[in-house]
Amino acid sequence: MSSNFIVREKIVLSDSQKKLFFSGWGQEVYNNSIVEKTTYLSDGLKVNGYLAYSKNTSKKYPCIIRNQEGKKENSAINSFNARE
Repeated sequence: MSSNFIVREKIVLSDSQKKLFFSGWGQEVYNNSIVEKTTYLSDGLKVNGYLAYSKNTSKKYPCIIRNQEGKKENSAINSFNARE
């Protein structure tokens, strides 16, 4: 099976971002998940997005897709809040 991914880059948070993340979600969530910034092809178009998944591959989890409409800065996803 071929992949439509052009880019898959793991997101690494700074120490201050980790501290903020840990205070909300906890260190266990951070340590047990992976978030990647991606670019993939959809109907021949390049789409930028984020892919989050558990490091635990022994269990199946649901897929959640959040579509971003427009260029609203208040709701834009970036490398930090993609981990939230």
